[in-house]
Amino acid sequence: MKTPRIIGVLLVLASAAGCEREAGPTAPGMVSNAATGNADGRIAFASTRNGSYKIFVMGEDGSGVTQLTPPATYSDNDPVWSPDGMRIAFTSTRDGPYFDIWLMNADGSGVTRLTDSRPFLTSSSPAWSAGAAWCGDRIAFHSNRGMGNDIYVMNADGTGVTQLTNAPGSDITPTWAPACDRLAFVTNRDGNYEIYVMNPDGTGVTRLTANTALDQDPAWSPDGSRIAFASSRDGNSEIYVMNADGMGATRLTNDPGRDGTPAWSPDGSRIVFTSDRAGRDDIYVMDSDGSNVSRLTDGSTGGSYPAWFAPAPPPPP
Repeated sequence: MKTPRIIGVLLVLASAAGCEREAGPTAPGMVSNAATGNADGRIAFASTRNGSYKIFVMGEDGSGVTQLTPPATYSDNDPVWSPDGMRIAFTSTRDGPYFDIWLMNADGSGVTRLTDSRPFLTSSSPAWSAGAAWCGDRIAFHSNRGMGNDIYVMNADGTGVTQLTNAPGSDITPTWAPACDRLAFVTNRDGNYEIYVMNPDGTGVTRLTANTALDQDPAWSPDGSRIAFASSRDGNSEIYVMNADGMGATRLTNDPGRDGTPAWSPDGSRIVFTSDRAGRDDIYVMDSDGSNVSRLTDGSTGGSYPAWFAPAPPPPP
């Protein structure tokens, strides 16, 4: 990818000064037939096909592409589904030059700001808890609002913000395990960006990867047994998968292009990801063993940061 997620969340100097303000999701150039009430099989993603980054949705086969956020010079990025598929959280610079986390309905309506970053501060990388009764309705995110770059969690309405990490270095890009009992995240607290896990209250921090390369973009499988991630450990950014304890890392992609931001299908049989192997960022899908790779977005329009809607899992026994 042209802008790896780690670079994107740390260097959020967006050129939003003087940007135009659009009133809502029916701004000129938008498609208004977004799916509502049934997100099964839908993939949300970001694309610069109409200028700056905007949020789109499409079917799992790449069909029915629908733009959700209005055309404007500010950036809308990093979408994530609510567990019921009715809402999407995302990052945006629409109300200033720095990223905040916003919320909208799955058709692009009802846009609400959840975080309020002060000058030179940012909140990004939202991750929604699985949403079952024992999980609560919570969003984890990364912010530099404290003394450094740390992981926070808040209620889905923006209230109850709680800081989870407070260590030297940058803690970024959190993601919930399906059972809501752990959070995976990326940090360079030990000198190199690696993948760690912790309990939902920030305790029990455990390192999963350990090498001299860049490991990022952790994504839990629907059953919680595996984590897909991106790594440059073999000289180029590729997609890997490992067991949830960090063991058994296996390389899935092998291409000169940069592959990253993996996300699992609801049944765990496929993985969607971003790659610039055709010359620009596009969204691809493959079987969970790395076979049967196909491109979902047109190379002339592109896409990145895919999020595949997955319903909340059943309660634990």
